Amino acid sequence: MINDSNAAAKKLLVINSSSNGENSVTIRLNKYLTNAIQKKYSKIQITERDLATNPLPHLSSKAIQGFYTPVEQMNNEIKTALKQSDEAVEQLLTSDIVIIGAPMWNLSIPSSLKAWIDHIVRPGKAFKHEANGVVGLIKNKKVIVTLASGGVYSSGPMQSADHDKTYMKTILNFIGIEPIFVSVEGVGLPQKDANILLAEKQIDEIVLKI
Repeated sequence: MINDSNAAAKKLLVINSSSNGENSVTIRLNKYLTNAIQKKYSKIQITERDLATNPLPHLSSKAIQGFYTPVEQMNNEIKTALKQSDEAVEQLLTSDIVIIGAPMWNLSIPSSLKAWIDHIVRPGKAFKHEANGVVGLIKNKKVIVTLASGGVYSSGPMQSADHDKTYMKTILNFIGIEPIFVSVEGVGLPQKDANILLAEKQIDEIVLKI
C-alpha cells in the first residue's frame, strides 16, 4: 500500500562527517536511515553532503563580519565570503528531514562537522537574542543524529567524557531543534555488530513516526 504521505514531496538532507568511508558506523546508519525514509516517502528529494571529502572552510573574519552586516550593506567581498555558508543554511532551512552523522572523535565531533555547524548557526537565521535569552529560529524539522563511539559513554566511568551527544543536543536545541539520537557504542568492542542491529531496529521505529 502506498503511503499517503507520498502525495507531497519532502526534502531530506544527509550530512556525513566520518573519514572512514564504508568502515564508518555513522555512514552505515545514515544509509540505512536514508533507505528507510525513501521507502516511506517515494518522492523525497535527497541532498547529501560529505564533509570529509568536501569540507567547509573554517570561518574567516569576513564571513563573521558578514553574519552581522545587513544585506543592503554587504560588499562583494563579504558576499563571496558568505557564499558557502549561505548555501549550507539554505539546504538546512529548506529540508523537512535532516540526518547528521556525528561519530565521536577524541571525545567530541569531527572538526569538519564543527565547521558545518559554525556556518549554519548564524544570528538572525538560526537564532536571535532576546531580553530573556536566546530563541532558536529553526522549526518544523525532524533531525536525526547518528552517533558512534569506540567505547561506552552513556553510563559508567566515561560518562562525563561524552562531549559528542551532549554537544550535539545543546547546539541543536540552541537553534530550535530537538534532535532524535541513534547511537552505537562499543564500536571497538565485541558487541559492535549486535549494537548496530539494535540501532537499525530503533531506526525502523523512528521512521514509522516521522
